[in-house]
Amino acid sequence: MISQAREYLQANDRTWFVQTLRTELEALGNLTHFEAHLTGYGIIAQGPGAVAAGQGGIAIGGSVHGNVSLGSSGQRKS
Repeated sequence: MISQAREYLQANDRTWFVQTLRTELEALGNLTHFEAHLTGYGIIAQGPGAVAAGQGGIAIGGSVHGNVSLGSSGQRKS
């Protein structure tokens, strides 16, 4: 919602929005901690080194050693 609000606001309102949000998050003690919430399908990846994969995908973070086989269950979604 924050990105949508910023997208549709005029430049001067956008500045006000960002400053007000920052002030309120700081007052709540949440300025450095923001937790995203996803409704419906989609992907969220947050923080340093965050890795994400979409529906039906596979995300592997870090080092992988040896062989990796990503097989199929034999069922395909149309």
